Amino acid sequence: AFLSRSHMYFKQGNFDAAFQDASRSLEIDPTQKVAYGLRGNILMQRREFDRAMVEYESILKINPDQAEALSCRGLIRFKKRDFEGALEDSTRTLELDPRMSGAYYVRGSALPYLNRSEEAIRDLSKAIDLDSTCEEYYVSRAFAWTMGGTLDRALEDCRMALSLNPGSAMAHHYQGVIHRRRHEWDKAIADQTRALEVDPRYAPALYERALARSGNDDVEGVIQDCSLTLEIDPKAAPVYALRGNALLKDGKQGPAEKDLTEAIALDSKCVLAFSSRASLYCQLKDWEKAIPDCSRAIELAPEQVDSWINRAQARYSLGELREALEDINQALTLAPNNLMAHNLRGMVRCQSKDWAKAIEDYSRVIQLNKECAVAWVNRGFARAALGDWSTALYDCEKGLQWMGKDDPSRPAVEEWVRKTRASLGRTSD
Repeated sequence: AFLSRSHMYFKQGNFDAAFQDASRSLEIDPTQKVAYGLRGNILMQRREFDRAMVEYESILKINPDQAEALSCRGLIRFKKRDFEGALEDSTRTLELDPRMSGAYYVRGSALPYLNRSEEAIRDLSKAIDLDSTCEEYYVSRAFAWTMGGTLDRALEDCRMALSLNPGSAMAHHYQGVIHRRRHEWDKAIADQTRALEVDPRYAPALYERALARSGNDDVEGVIQDCSLTLEIDPKAAPVYALRGNALLKDGKQGPAEKDLTEAIALDSKCVLAFSSRASLYCQLKDWEKAIPDCSRAIELAPEQVDSWINRAQARYSLGELREALEDINQALTLAPNNLMAHNLRGMVRCQSKDWAKAIEDYSRVIQLNKECAVAWVNRGFARAALGDWSTALYDCEKGLQWMGKDDPSRPAVEEWVRKTRASLGRTSD
């Protein structure tokens, strides 16, 4: 009687009463697998995944081959980011019941995180073949398409999911992820906002909206969304890293360092945290601290140009010219038209008195951006070092033309120009 009434309450959405009756049923007969399953399903609805896991494992102690319990445990393992465990449970489920769409869904959802997107798409397509009315299957396949770089197909699946359930927070969320990947910042923000209208505590949507706002240079919005995310998930390393990066852009160096250090403590492989903290230490001219952070960021993501440039800047500032030049050359291999790298290499070459090569670098900077005052001035000084005073004077005058009136180096350049004019016998423009 308790078990029947528990089923009734569950269907009505009265989960507290359903849980209570299922518990009473288990007091009478602790081998009732259905009662454990009901309690597990209720706890899943409440997102109490650890407690739900206990219920499904109680079923599996009674019957290790209970397919539904295996599938549910696999889903919990997926939600807890135990992707190997989710894969194991869903595969075993499908051996027992090859027509269980939910098991294909769990396995297909886990596979992209194991760099197996093609297999994921096959599994999720099978889940859709078995049940074409579940929007979550389309959303997960959209994620698999996204991980594989097929954004158009991903967008089609999100739209299909939303046609089945216009109020699906997950579908709006993943559609926003796709728009962000395509650098469609406003569309991405709108999608995540719609997801949050459905579920205001949907942490992935808050974090994704923060990422989209970062692309839109909305620093305050990034900080706000990251702070809300951390209220829900205070152990999310990428969120601390993103907020720390935004705080750094906002000039709040102390809070930025605190967030970035927290991100690193939570995740020693968080590239954004290491690269952003390295940038912070470069701003503070704390070169000894900057170098190990740059090195760690390079180790984790050697394709990121900024880390090579920051380490080169730190090594240059410490007088390690050969090592700095090696880093700059690597940066320019990755990004041949990077202005900062060319400008920094010019500085290193000037320090090494390789004036001709320095002039080549500054000329490249000017070619890419004729308004770069530093490049004009530095090229002028390099030409002066070679005795080409007339052309050096022209370059420095062009530098002053583009230099801000409040630039701290302006008085020294103006004085150099005045003296050089006088030495060349030039008293007017």
